[in-house]
Amino acid sequence: MKHHFNALLLVLLSGCSVVTPQPGFNDVKGIVAGRIGEEVVWRAGTEEKPSSEESEIEASIDVILADELTLPEALKIALLNNRGMQAVYQELAIAEADLVRAGRISNPVLDGELRFPSGGGSAVIELALVQDFLDLLFLRSRVRIAESDFEAVKLRVALQVLRLAGDVRRTYYELLAAEQRVEMRQQVRTASKGAYELARSLRAAGNITALSLLNEKQLYERSKLDLRRAELEAAQKREELNQLLGVWGDRTLWASSSRLPDLPEARAYDEQLERLAVERSLELEARRRAIEGAAARLKISLPAALFSGSELGASAEREKGWGVGPSLSLPIPIFDLGGASAARAKAALRREIEMYTQHAVLLRSRARELQSAERVLWEQADYYKRVMLPLSSEIVQQTQLQYNAMQLSPFELLSAKQRQIETGERYIDALRDYWLVRSQIDQLAAGGEVAPSSGGSPAAEGKWETLRESVH
Repeated sequence: MKHHFNALLLVLLSGCSVVTPQPGFNDVKGIVAGRIGEEVVWRAGTEEKPSSEESEIEASIDVILADELTLPEALKIALLNNRGMQAVYQELAIAEADLVRAGRISNPVLDGELRFPSGGGSAVIELALVQDFLDLLFLRSRVRIAESDFEAVKLRVALQVLRLAGDVRRTYYELLAAEQRVEMRQQVRTASKGAYELARSLRAAGNITALSLLNEKQLYERSKLDLRRAELEAAQKREELNQLLGVWGDRTLWASSSRLPDLPEARAYDEQLERLAVERSLELEARRRAIEGAAARLKISLPAALFSGSELGASAEREKGWGVGPSLSLPIPIFDLGGASAARAKAALRREIEMYTQHAVLLRSRARELQSAERVLWEQADYYKRVMLPLSSEIVQQTQLQYNAMQLSPFELLSAKQRQIETGERYIDALRDYWLVRSQIDQLAAGGEVAPSSGGSPAAEGKWETLRESVH
C-alpha cells in the first residue's frame, strides 16, 4: 500500500510545473537575431513604475531620434517600442500557462452523503474521493501536445517580429520616395511659376495671346495642386512610420535621411531564393509543429472517446463501523464507440498536412514572382539612370544653348526643365518600387511571410512584360 501511495504522489508532483517570467523569449530572441540580426526586448516595466532597463530604453530612443533617422535605427526603435509587438509577446506567457496546465492533474473530487434511517438508528455516512481516470492516463500525451503548441507559438511570435521589421522597411522606403517627390514637385512649381510670370509680362507687352497666358496659368495652378498632393502623401507615410515606431508628441519631430539608396550592383540571392524561402520559413516550421500536435491528438482520440468520464478513487462508508475500499467508474461503449472522435482527429491531421503542402507551394511561387519583379524593376530603374536622366539633361542643355542664341522661346526652355524634373520623379518611383521588392525578398529569405502582390507598383499589377518592352 505504501509503494502505491508513493507512486501516486510522484505522478501528482510531476504535474506541479511553475510558470516562468518571459517564457520562451530567449528562443524568440535567438531566432530573430539569426534571421535579421536585430535584438528584441520584452519590456517588463510600466509607465507608472519604470524599471532601470525601461529607463535605459527610453533614453536610447531619445538619443536615436535626436539625429537623422536611418533605416537600421528605425528598425531598432520599432522592435523596442512598438506596443503591438509587446502585446504579441504575451502570447508566449499564455502558451506556457497552457503547457503548465497540461502537465497538472485536475483536482480530485470529494463526494459525501449523510442519510438518516426512517426507523431511527445511527446515521449512515458515505464518502468518496475520485479522480478523472483519463487525467492520469493521458498526462504525458497532453504535455507533448502542449509542448508542440508552445513551440509553434514561439515560431509565430518570431514571425510577427519579422513582419514588423518588413513593415518598417517598406514604410521607410515609401517615405523617402514621397519626400523626394515633394522636392521634385517644388521644383516643378517654381518652374511653372516662372513661366507664368514671364507669360504675364509678355501678355502685358502684347507679345502673346490671352489663351497662351491662360495655358501657363493652368500649368502653374496644377503644379500647386500636385505639390499639395505629394506633401499629403509624405505626411501620411510619416504617420505610418510613427505608428510602427510607437512614438507620439515631440518624438514625431525626427528627421529622415532624404535619399533612397542607389541600385545595388548584384541581384539578391540570385536563384537561391526559392530554396531559402522553404528551408527558412518560420510559418512552415510552425505548421510542422501543428502536424505533430494533431498526430498526438489522433493517438489518444479513440481511447479518450471510449473512456470519457472514467473515474478512479476510494470510497468509505460508516453505518455501524467504517468500511473503506477502492472505487472505479467506467462508461460502457454501447452507443458511442469513438469512431466519430477518431475520424475528426484524423481529418484535422490531414488538414494540417494539406495546409503545410499548400503553403510550401505558395512560398515557392512567391519567391519566383519576386525574383521576376526584382529583375524587371532593377532594369527599369537602371534604364532611367543610364538613359532617361542623361537624355533629359542633354535636352535641357541643348535647349539652353538655342535659347541663348535666341532660337527658342523661354517657354520651350522652361518646358524642357519641367520634363527633366518629371523624368527624375519617375526615376524615384522606379527606385522605390525596386527597394520595396528587394525588402520583400529579404523578408522571404529570412523566413518571414510576404503577402501576395495586390497593387501599389507596376510589378504588383502584373505589368512586367510591358516594363521589359519599355526597358529594351
